[in-house]
Amino acid sequence: MDESVVDLCVYIVVFILIFSINKARVAKIDFSGAAFGVLFGLCARMLSGLINLVVGSDYLENNIQFHYSTFFLVILVAPLVEEFFFRDFLLRRWIQRSDSKIIVLVGVMIVSLVFAGIHVQYGASIMMKSFFSSIVYSLAYLKFGLTGSIFAHVSDNLVGQLLL
Repeated sequence: MDESVVDLCVYIVVFILIFSINKARVAKIDFSGAAFGVLFGLCARMLSGLINLVVGSDYLENNIQFHYSTFFLVILVAPLVEEFFFRDFLLRRWIQRSDSKIIVLVGVMIVSLVFAGIHVQYGASIMMKSFFSSIVYSLAYLKFGLTGSIFAHVSDNLVGQLLL
């Protein structure tokens, strides 16, 4: 079975689990932060470009082949699942504990480290890009909510896939 099909199945199962936990939050998604989310995503993609200039790119990026299933997975499914889990589940629970900006900053850093950690199989430069992109997605989440972080992530991945 194609690896991207397996990935898609795993993401769908995780999405269903997260969706069932956060049903009330999903019903309240506000699309007013969507445009700003796209701008944040473009900023994350520019940051990734700078990292490429400094540290180079990994073997995976240079040898990836285009598949429609992978494109769908990277553009829609992964951002939705990852944003529900990392921003709306982990980060939200972390920042609910305190009003301190230091606690929020620590939460953003921890969530970003974990986010980068799940991308370890793609190499060091992608992990680094994932870490900094996660910070941008978290800022979009803090400023514009879940919609902002989803649109930031989707637009970042979309531009990244189109540039491959």
